[in-house]
Order: sequence, then structure tokens, then C-alpha cells
Amino acid sequence: MNTRAMADLMGELNARSRLIVDPSICVFVRKMLESAPAAFYERPASTHHHALDEREEGGNLLHTVRVIDLVLIMADVCRINKASKDILVASAILHDMFRHGIDGEQEYSCASHPALVRNVAEANNLMCRHYDAIMEAVEHHMGRWGSLPFTPHLTIKDILHLADSIDARWLEDLACTSTTSPIPR
Repeated sequence: MNTRAMADLMGELNARSRLIVDPSICVFVRKMLESAPAAFYERPASTHHHALDEREEGGNLLHTVRVIDLVLIMADVCRINKASKDILVASAILHDMFRHGIDGEQEYSCASHPALVRNVAEANNLMCRHYDAIMEAVEHHMGRWGSLPFTPHLTIKDILHLADSIDARWLEDLACTSTTSPIPR
């Protein structure tokens, strides 16, 4: 990924972080972003299990921006309240921040990377309103593959509704550009 594309993606991440309304959560996320290793921005999301362009340089940042966009669409479809939306956006920003370890030097994804977010926050005395809810979301984001296994309980109609909404509101625009997507307002 060239320098301009990386700068554009960082701008996209910053724009999405500004969607957080709660000042306590906003400050918390900004301070966590300041503590993020360069690998969060520069390294691939993984060598497999992610979109092809997320397996390249800058792929972890691209993946993070896309996860935020998906969370925003789902929050909009489900009519999530502002506080819950802030929790979702914060956890989406933080969820893979330490994917390659606290120092960013792990060759592959660190299996315990969800727990590292809490470790770094607590080591730096960073807290915010809804801290536990944010950490719980981050710590369970890997679903059945995580160190804290988690299976969401959605009904068939919930899954169909979300899939239809995501396709109608995001995937169509993804064909136009591989690095950004519309942000529901």
C-alpha cells in the first residue's frame, strides 16, 4: 500500500472515531490509538481468513475500517441507541489493535490479542464510561475461535434481515471502491 493510500485509510479511521458521541469513550479510544503499535496500521490482517486486500501491507487498518462500517450498518438496521453505538464503534476500532502483540512484533496473529487491549488500557490507567462493555465485546470478537468462545444467538429472520441490509447498503458500493464504504449517518 502506498503512503497516500495509508494516509487516506488513517483519515478514514479518524473520521469514524469522531462518530463516537460520548466524550469519555472518545478520549479513551484516542488514547488507545496513541498507544497502538505501528503494526496496527501497517501490517496485514492475516495471511488467510481475511479479504485478499486485507492480507497485504496496511490490511489490518483496512479490515478495522471495514468492521467499523459493518458495525455502523448493523447498528442502524437494529436501531441501536447512541450509547450502544458508541460501544460498538469503540470496540470495532480496538478489536485488532494488538493483533501482532503489544509491540507489533509477532510474526502471525497473536491468539490472545483481544485480551491485550484490556491489558494495555489497564497498564496505562485508561478507563471510560462503558469500559467493561467495550472490553467484553473486544474479548469475544473472535467467536468460536477466541480464547473466550462465543456464539451469537440470532434468529433465522435476524440473520436474513442483516444479510439483506448489509448487501443492500454496503456490498453494492464496495464494487466501486475497495478501501472505503459509505458510513450510515
